[in-house]
Amino acid sequence: MEELYKEYSSLVYHYLYGLTNNIELSEELMQDTFYAAIKGIKKFKGECKISVWLCQIAKNKWKDYIKKTSKFKISSIEDNMESLYVENTIIDDINEKNERIKLYKKIHKLDDNTKEVFYLKKYKNKKLIIKSVFLFLVILILSIIIVCSIKNNNINTIFNDMKQTKQGLLELNNYSIETIEHQINFNTKQENWFKNSFYYKDKNYKIMRGMGKEYEEIKNDYLYYGSIDSNKQIQISEKNKKITNLESNYTFITKDNYINKLYTYLEFYMKDYNFILNFVLNMSFDVRKERYNGEECYVLKRESKDSYHEVWISKEKKIPVRELDEIYNVQYIEKIYNFTTNNVTDADIKTPDKEGYTVVNSSSV
Repeated sequence: MEELYKEYSSLVYHYLYGLTNNIELSEELMQDTFYAAIKGIKKFKGECKISVWLCQIAKNKWKDYIKKTSKFKISSIEDNMESLYVENTIIDDINEKNERIKLYKKIHKLDDNTKEVFYLKKYKNKKLIIKSVFLFLVILILSIIIVCSIKNNNINTIFNDMKQTKQGLLELNNYSIETIEHQINFNTKQENWFKNSFYYKDKNYKIMRGMGKEYEEIKNDYLYYGSIDSNKQIQISEKNKKITNLESNYTFITKDNYINKLYTYLEFYMKDYNFILNFVLNMSFDVRKERYNGEECYVLKRESKDSYHEVWISKEKKIPVRELDEIYNVQYIEKIYNFTTNNVTDADIKTPDKEGYTVVNSSSV
């Protein structure tokens, strides 16, 4: 029992002092605690640590003292004790402090050379920890830089390929571009489909436009014929059976008009600004690979908390083939682009003869 007293007397004393804040009372209750422990040692079944068991006895002795002195209500004392002290936490804390004190006492008894070795080792360990943390942070930062650089280079490659492809498209003299647009308005519960086809050959063009509630219902209600860089255009309304010969003081269609529409969203991001600005703009995109209509595509996506925009780019053709634009819970728009070369005939762009149609000559400013 003497060994038990030597090992735990300091812990029990500090525990009681935390309750009483009184040195003499703590020493007195500590003696009572160990006396009670000697008498009840046979009741200790080892279900908890001896230190916990001793502190429980000490707490009971403290309660008994309060009852005898009747200075406070037991209920309020117990409430304060429960809210301010958790036995295991206090005990562990005291144990840790006692162990630290013992360690320092042992170190103090060492000769000067041994002390120096101990402190150098302790300093070396701290230095090693600092170095490890620093190395981890360096590796983390380098990893982020490498990942961002790879992403930036990939997007730059995609944009550069697209710019070169666009220049080639502008030199073509025979091609068609079909745009199918699907719109959903979540507020009005309305859904519409639009189709816009552009045929170009040797400076002449034809445009067909139509819409419907379903894709199968789309009809080419409006036709437009003319030459690029011209201020004249023939407009045909199939719905109204009307032909309008229109003349204006501006150019209706330029050669790059419809090709530029393919790049409307990405045009801003494809420009060469400076390294930092281009890098920041590129980092705003998420990049992934998907397949669409049998083609492997790069998908560039920009997203905010309210909306997102995706551009699907054919890996082989290096032109946009699909766009998605959604404002969450408000509107969804999908555009599909079909670009074909050397498929337009003279008959496709020839103005048809329309018997029974009303012919109108008109000019606009």
